[in-house]
Amino acid sequence: MREAFHTSTARLHLREKMNTMRTICITIHDVPKAHAHFTARGVTPQLFRGINGVRSRLHPLVFESGRTTYPVTACMGCWLSHRALWAACLLLPDDEFFLLEEDAMFARNWKVRLDKARAYLPHDWDILFVGSCHAAGKEARHVGGEVFEFKKLVPAPHNSLLGGFAPPSLYGYPLCCHALLLRRKALMPLIETLDAIGVHQSIDIAMANHGLAELRVFGVLPRIVDQWHHVLPA
Repeated sequence: MREAFHTSTARLHLREKMNTMRTICITIHDVPKAHAHFTARGVTPQLFRGINGVRSRLHPLVFESGRTTYPVTACMGCWLSHRALWAACLLLPDDEFFLLEEDAMFARNWKVRLDKARAYLPHDWDILFVGSCHAAGKEARHVGGEVFEFKKLVPAPHNSLLGGFAPPSLYGYPLCCHALLLRRKALMPLIETLDAIGVHQSIDIAMANHGLAELRVFGVLPRIVDQWHHVLPA
């Protein structure tokens, strides 16, 4: 009886946290389709005006992708937008942040699935990939339900000092940042690590190569959130 009471109390507490969870969406294009989708799915994010690399005329840096390099401004804007949002979150009192990109596409039953996933997280979790890509086939420990914990793999031998090339299968973590649940305690390690290496890769690859190694990283598989603009690999 006592065990049932504690279980019921824990679920009630989790439900209350879900209802008060601060959700923030990086918006660059102000896409009406995205906002209409959020409303239809019951997602009510605060909007964080991101940096449009092209519109802001950022000087294109050389990004590493595959075995080649290429100049890109859109990825720079995305990198800087996430980095700026992490710093902004540190000004807020919350312990958890649900961070989205504006092309996030939610499953109809996302609230139920996320509620169940959060119940499997240990007390010291840092990041939950609610949306992801290139997660299939990774070495991951099944925690329970749809939740898996990911471990860093040894970098590919041809990685350069800045991260270099590695096919997605060699990253120990999922990629894509369109729907992440982050703990406050993970923000400063991410900021300090990525600031140290600079803007040389897209934000998700930089995190996979450098930013997540000291954090406890989890993911929901199959993912709860897709993207409008891309057909994402599992």
